[in-house]
Amino acid sequence: MDSLTGGDPPELGKAKRKEALRYFDQAIANGFDTSEAFSCRGSCFKRLGIFILMLLKIYDKAIQKPPYESYKRLNYYTRSQIKQSLLDLQGSLSDLNEAIRLSKLDNDDNRWWDKACTEDWL
Repeated sequence: MDSLTGGDPPELGKAKRKEALRYFDQAIANGFDTSEAFSCRGSCFKRLGIFILMLLKIYDKAIQKPPYESYKRLNYYTRSQIKQSLLDLQGSLSDLNEAIRLSKLDNDDNRWWDKACTEDWL
């Protein structure tokens, strides 16, 4: 979501995120109600400082949608942070454990991230 701001001043970044929210809402209303759409929508809300319980509901929906493995893993991780801020420590730990479990699956997405993290970023 940082690409939405492109290094612009905070006011402009906020305007771009609000505009992006309208597009995500429109896409969801038109049937593109995927995990990815809800995850990106939640990220916009989070960056705008929107109420934490609303974020929890958005990430609940993102997790329920058909899996995009990278988003599913990220959605569980992000929801664990939200639950932690609400002092739902058991729920936070449960989501964190699920994010870790998903990150260990043998699939193309995890192999790509494993390779990127060991070769390109170190």
